[in-house]
Amino acid sequence: EPEGVAHFDAIAADYSAQWSPHVWDLLLQRKLSMLVASLGDPAVIGAGIDLGCGLGLQTAEIRRRGYRVIGVEPSVGLLRHRPDRTGNVVAGDALRLPFPDQSLAFVYVIGVLHHLPGRDAQTEALAEVARVLRPGGLLLVHESNPRNPLFRFYMTYLFPILKSIDEGTEWWIHPDRWQSVPQMSLVDIRYFTFLPDFIPRALMAPVLGVERLLERGPTYPYSAHYFAVLRRGSDADDARASSSAPVSGPATIR
Repeated sequence: EPEGVAHFDAIAADYSAQWSPHVWDLLLQRKLSMLVASLGDPAVIGAGIDLGCGLGLQTAEIRRRGYRVIGVEPSVGLLRHRPDRTGNVVAGDALRLPFPDQSLAFVYVIGVLHHLPGRDAQTEALAEVARVLRPGGLLLVHESNPRNPLFRFYMTYLFPILKSIDEGTEWWIHPDRWQSVPQMSLVDIRYFTFLPDFIPRALMAPVLGVERLLERGPTYPYSAHYFAVLRRGSDADDARASSSAPVSGPATIR
């Protein structure tokens, strides 16, 4: 069992209760809108995976929009508690994806990579994603933004006290690091939401108004979340990169 999976197995029965429904619904719709805009026509894009699908909520919603998606999740406990039992899911590990080379059109990873046990594990997972993506395939990543010092403090110290999802030992990924992922090129990166989970439903409307102003202003790169889109290079690109790589080895995310 991969490191950290036991934590999610232990909280699986109460996982959905960790989120305020009004905040979760808002984030879900915003994330899905960015996924759909990046993937394009579901009849054209081909099949992909929801890596670290958890309870499968995003998996089910993206399927309803016509995409062919398999959920992959190392926590069997979370898979057993998913509310939507339709569609395919696999108990799988990000470091050993159970798919052939260059077999997928896209992989999306929502709030998952910071749970892997260290930078080496993140690098291994991204190499696995590159292996299973076909040339031109897309990697879509949603992560919390450590560039925002207040949000980083909240996620590292306060959120683990208030909720059971994070433990305060997560490995946050700075958005600048997506510019140097082996075999991948950064296509786009978008920043969104300053909205913390503890906002009461009654205050949502005014807070959302302030949030939209912040997202349109100079504070945009300091949003609480970011969404990165990367494209897998061709085999020729891989060969050129390998021939020009330094002796010290490939770049890693830090």
